[in-house]
Amino acid sequence: MDQTKDMITLQVESSYFDLQRSQRQLDYAFTSLDNASKNVAVMIDRYNEGLSSVLEVLDAQLFWQKSYMNYIEAKYELNMAFSTYQKAMGELSVSQ
Repeated sequence: MDQTKDMITLQVESSYFDLQRSQRQLDYAFTSLDNASKNVAVMIDRYNEGLSSVLEVLDAQLFWQKSYMNYIEAKYELNMAFSTYQKAMGELSVSQ
């Protein structure tokens, strides 16, 4: 009985820490996406003023695309971690 209780406690704590880690990754990805958006706007302004090339604008847009992809992946990981946490807590059943 004690061993089962310890295993359940370990599973709950582990899934909670994974949930926290996933939340931090999502926060970081959101910040990165915000910075990439600002960078695109700056590069477009610089291009319109003739201070940068179209390649620099495309690089900024590519970085934004990668940041957006990372953001979506981080949201996915957070949702998966939340589901794992709910399962460990006994709040998620097959019928849901």
